[in-house]
This record gives sequence, C-alpha cells and structure tokens, in this order.
Amino acid sequence: MKKNRNIEKTQKVRKQQQQKKQLLFLIGVAAIIVAVVAGLIAKAVLDGKSEENQVSSDEFSETEDEDVIVFDGKKYVYNDHLSNFLFMGIDSSKKIDEQKTQSDAGQADSIFLIAYDRKENTLQSLAIPRDTMTEIESFSFSGNSQGMQTNHLNLQYAYGDGKWKSCELMKTAVSHLLYGVPIQGYCSVKMDAVPILVDIVGGVE
Repeated sequence: MKKNRNIEKTQKVRKQQQQKKQLLFLIGVAAIIVAVVAGLIAKAVLDGKSEENQVSSDEFSETEDEDVIVFDGKKYVYNDHLSNFLFMGIDSSKKIDEQKTQSDAGQADSIFLIAYDRKENTLQSLAIPRDTMTEIESFSFSGNSQGMQTNHLNLQYAYGDGKWKSCELMKTAVSHLLYGVPIQGYCSVKMDAVPILVDIVGGVE
C-alpha cells in the first residue's frame, strides 16, 4: 500500500513538472509571438513615417514656389486640415441697420483667429493686438479705394459698412498679415451683444 502511494506521489510530481514545462514553453512561444508582432508593427510604423516623409518632401518641392512660407530662415508648408475663423469685438453699439458709412462702422477692438484642426479635433486661438501695424486698404468717404497703406489693423473694419464689407476687409487684412493663411469664416460682435452673451453663460460676477 505504501509503495503504491509513493508511485502515485512520484507520478503526481512528474505530472506537475511536465505541466510546468508546458506552461513555460507556452509562455516562451507567446513571448516570441509578441516580440515578432511588435517588430512587425514597429517596422510598419517606421515604413509609414518614411512614406509620409517622402510624400511631404515631394509636396514640398512641388509647392515650393507657392505654398511655402519662409520665417527666420525656416520653411513651412500650410497644414491643410485646418479651418480658420475670425472673431471680432467691435467698439460700437449702433445697430447694424443704422450703419451706412465709415463714420459709424466702428473699429475692431478685439481680434481673434480660431484654428480648428479637423484631423486632431482640437482648437487653438491666436489673439491679434488691435494696434498691430500692417497693410490695410483705405477708402475715401465716397467709397473709392485709395490703395494699400500701413496702419493699425483695427481701423480696417472702420473702412467698411459695419457689416459684411467690414468683415470681408478684416478677413483679407488678417490673412495678409499671417502670410496668406486662408480664413473660412468670421463673426463680429457689437458692444450691445455683451450682456446677451453674459446671460447665455449664466452671468459673470
């Protein structure tokens, strides 16, 4: 009886050892598979980056004369999956329907360009000082263009009608200031709209 128990014990130990060896073998195989897959993924990523760099390089050479900006000795290509929107705060409280000339159009005291990255789904804002000196288009009181002049950016709005024309003029001036960056839309807000906006966000203490 004792001998049978020893045999059973020995068989049990051998079985456990065998299971342990099988487990170690499976772990080793799994580790190899993981390493191979990781290597393949890394290679694919590196190949993809290499292809992207090659495409970027090709595009860079093709668009070098048109879409490349040189700043501080470095060349930049515009990120074409951005949507840019111009927001302006106007220092006038006069109703839009009452504005007809430069004298009552108001000036753009607050100027912000909001960039929406459609690929990354992120927003970035650029605050542009109202007194930035740049080229703007001036007009006579009769509405005739007098050409471009260097002046305060916020005055460009005043050369319009306080409505669409003013916004279009600001859009062009800001785009020119930022090396031709495209602007897909704009919004101007009068002083009378401030209380309404404050109420929308639940009030400001």
